[in-house]
Amino acid sequence: MFQWQELLNSRPDVNSEDPDEVAAIKEAEENIGDYKLKSSSDYVVPDHLRMNTEKARIKLVILKELVSECWTLKLKPFNLSSPDMAEKRLCCLYLCAKPRL
Repeated sequence: MFQWQELLNSRPDVNSEDPDEVAAIKEAEENIGDYKLKSSSDYVVPDHLRMNTEKARIKLVILKELVSECWTLKLKPFNLSSPDMAEKRLCCLYLCAKPRL
């Protein structure tokens, strides 16, 4: 019975707040933003966040350049070396399969 009473006495007050949680809530309120405004009917997207055809086209051009660069720098040399690797593999297989005297 004494342990139970000690446990009940050590329990924090219902109205007390953890300072770490209060700090986390404050930081979230300052940095996350108010999403209720974005769901309202009169919300207008700021100009710097709007997506239009010009921005989309620029993103696609950049993506195409990145894919082309990846092909030129990485995949093309690998594909060119593949026949050499296949030839070396066949030579190795031939040497391994060759009967020993």
